[in-house]
Amino acid sequence: MTLSIQSNTIVPLPIWLTPFGYAVAVAVLQSIFVPTINTPVISQVLMTSLVNGVTLLAVLTACFWAALLIVHNKAHSAMLGYLLDQNSLSQFAAFRRRAQIRLRNHCIAALTAAVICYPLIFDSLPDSLLPATIQRMIMLGCVFMAWLYMFQGISLARFLYRHFLTQSPDSLHTMKCQQQVSDVVKILLVASMSLLLLLPLSAAGDLPYAELGVGFSAGLAIMILTAFNVLFSAQQKARAYQHHAISRIDTKLYYLQRQSKYRKDALEHAMARLRKEKKGLQRCQCEPVSFSMQLALALWSVTVPVLWWLVSV
Repeated sequence: MTLSIQSNTIVPLPIWLTPFGYAVAVAVLQSIFVPTINTPVISQVLMTSLVNGVTLLAVLTACFWAALLIVHNKAHSAMLGYLLDQNSLSQFAAFRRRAQIRLRNHCIAALTAAVICYPLIFDSLPDSLLPATIQRMIMLGCVFMAWLYMFQGISLARFLYRHFLTQSPDSLHTMKCQQQVSDVVKILLVASMSLLLLLPLSAAGDLPYAELGVGFSAGLAIMILTAFNVLFSAQQKARAYQHHAISRIDTKLYYLQRQSKYRKDALEHAMARLRKEKKGLQRCQCEPVSFSMQLALALWSVTVPVLWWLVSV
């Protein structure tokens, strides 16, 4: 009998691990170039080499990267679940192929936009010990990832709406399936709002990236408006179906309550099933933004201007 301690199960790594590793690698790479001299201020030199513009750009790149990976993962899971529930799993391969083509085109567009915007945004190199070539690569990578996130986010929201949320639901099951897809747009909305909270750091202290933060904020604002538009359009259709279905059930209940020629147990069974369906419809949240998210939006709308004001004074 052969025993083995190796497992055939592949443990998936966290999605955020690769972007986090990139940011850590940039910080470690900067510490390598710290002069190895015996001086009492070596800790101050190390801190100066790590807390600078290059580190900020690496952190922003990691945040955009991680947000993009999380949104893609949620979108694939939601599309797979929707198609599986609708018995249309054969369409998933076509959707995935289309997503790959869209990602390739957006990478080309983001790289082109980054190359064009690079000389307009970065007029000088930040105060870092890294070689100039590595600094330029990190700076270009940050702009590229930001453009890619904005391209992918806007395109993904429109893609989900066009292929999964355009048609009005015709059953409670379809309504729940569409809510799974709408949750992906909400995740995209939350991720973009979270990134907007980080962008004021680009103008903190002596960092010369205020224009970069303002430009990224404008792009994320457009993405947030697109996500809200998709959510409101989808939820309006779901709400219309909900009201129509509840009204239809009430009509059936009214009709059954006045029937006396059928068996009483059969009528009670039919009425109980209709009441159960009505409760299921009433439990479905057809509001585009929940109450807790409305509070978060109110707090966020106050926090972002305050952060920009704090870094500007």
